[in-house]
Amino acid sequence: MVKNNDYEKYISFLKKSLIDKDLNATNSRYFINSMNYLSSNHLFKNNFNNIEVKILFNHLKELKKDKINFLPDILLKYKSEILKHKKEYIRIIPTPLKTEILKDPLDFKQSKLLGIPFIPKEVKYPKDNSGNYMLHLIQLNFEEIPNLKGYPEKGILQLYFSPDNWYNPIKGNYKVLFFDEDQLNQEHLTDFSFINKLQYEYTPIYRIHKLDFEKAFDYGNFYDRQFGLKLDNKSPYSFVEELNDKNKGDCQLFFSDNEHKIGGYSEFVQDDPREIENSGTYNSDKQLLQLNIDKYIVFGDNGIVHLFITENNFNNKDFGKAYFHWDCG
Repeated sequence: MVKNNDYEKYISFLKKSLIDKDLNATNSRYFINSMNYLSSNHLFKNNFNNIEVKILFNHLKELKKDKINFLPDILLKYKSEILKHKKEYIRIIPTPLKTEILKDPLDFKQSKLLGIPFIPKEVKYPKDNSGNYMLHLIQLNFEEIPNLKGYPEKGILQLYFSPDNWYNPIKGNYKVLFFDEDQLNQEHLTDFSFINKLQYEYTPIYRIHKLDFEKAFDYGNFYDRQFGLKLDNKSPYSFVEELNDKNKGDCQLFFSDNEHKIGGYSEFVQDDPREIENSGTYNSDKQLLQLNIDKYIVFGDNGIVHLFITENNFNNKDFGKAYFHWDCG
């Protein structure tokens, strides 16, 4: 329990921050500690009005977009080196909808999980190796997404799965489609009566989700082999393993990327699949998409899904050539 004089310091610090009207100039670590303490002890009501509470929590939300604001004390002396590995990414925020799988209330072109996709009439709806219509898993409309360097500013990216063999990520069991701005202006399918609700029985996503997006920053993890940080000439994993339990837990939380995201570092349950023929070296393929476990999203045993794309295809904007990977525990 924080002592009373510390509690009063937290209140005074936040009050001064509000009076100065420049929360960005405040000590972010102390601000976070103040907010965490007051939140956990329900101490806002008697000290701040509703408008002030809203301002404070909005600033906390902004701080959470950059994990460097939560850097554990044990890592502070390595901050300048850690910052060299900073990557911008887009956080995907899914909201499940209470509706039947085939009764999608969202617009055809809207970003979503499951639901009815945008398909130009000139394009055949994807089928798997057995001739079954595939299931639409995710649609990303980049016009709705904050711009990320090198990634599309417009266009729609989609991932489809075989209804029976989605867990076997070979060509023909999944399909990646990308429609550019010109294709988005074409007539599109509106009749999807050929899709059978029973095909969704074993889908790893159980509800349609609307998607929101925000920019954020991450600093690598233990599993992405493109992450080259060294701490005292050790890999982050080796460095953290030698710490006491509290510091280890704080660092494990910092070096984790288990979010739904576009771009950034990749988290894996097992190994990074981008190794070049068991050579111990890894290619430069980029991450287009990562989906992790959520309330209505479960790939196998706590699995993580990725779409990767070669650097050449990425630079040529050939996003339909992305490839699918997933792993689980």
